[in-house]
Amino acid sequence: MTGLGSDDVIKLRKLLQRTSGSQYRKYYSSDLVNLFGFTSLTQAGTAGRVFITLCTFLQKATISAITGEVTTSGGVGTFLRLGIYEDQGGRTPVDGDLLFDSGNIAADATGVKTATLTTPLVVEKYRSIFLALETEDAVVVFRRVSLPVVLPNATEVGWGCRYDRGGGFGAFTNPCPAVTQDNNINPWSFVIVEAWDE
Repeated sequence: MTGLGSDDVIKLRKLLQRTSGSQYRKYYSSDLVNLFGFTSLTQAGTAGRVFITLCTFLQKATISAITGEVTTSGGVGTFLRLGIYEDQGGRTPVDGDLLFDSGNIAADATGVKTATLTTPLVVEKYRSIFLALETEDAVVVFRRVSLPVVLPNATEVGWGCRYDRGGGFGAFTNPCPAVTQDNNINPWSFVIVEAWDE
């Protein structure tokens, strides 16, 4: 990841080491949750809108699944999708390859939705990925991160962004198209880490 300097990386690593070994947790979330411990709110989806948040790893990790939580369900036959984009550097997913697309996941009941990767994804130390969530309609509501407006760099795309998929709900666009910075829609998503490595 090119968005952080060496001093920033050292500070973030020390912070994680102080939080009960959080860099070794099986369930690992976005930077906003891991580093700052922000609380959660809920967010109504928009048909075909993809919500994206940054997830940085300070240790090499092998990811096997990704999650998202539905707090208000849609009707029968309503779906959402979970995905992962590559970080091309500069704290933005734009032009990053789509690393995983869950396909349709039923969103007609509340609760945590989990999508298992076909092939485990290895993320190198100090690298980032972007977690993505898309809903089929505006009825489905998902859990998101509550981001304080006082965050100094809250205008950076890396803290949250979105794009509207042409043609409505469906497969994530690959590579990631141009995005709109939006800090109020960061999905409260987790990745499931099967292994950590120095």
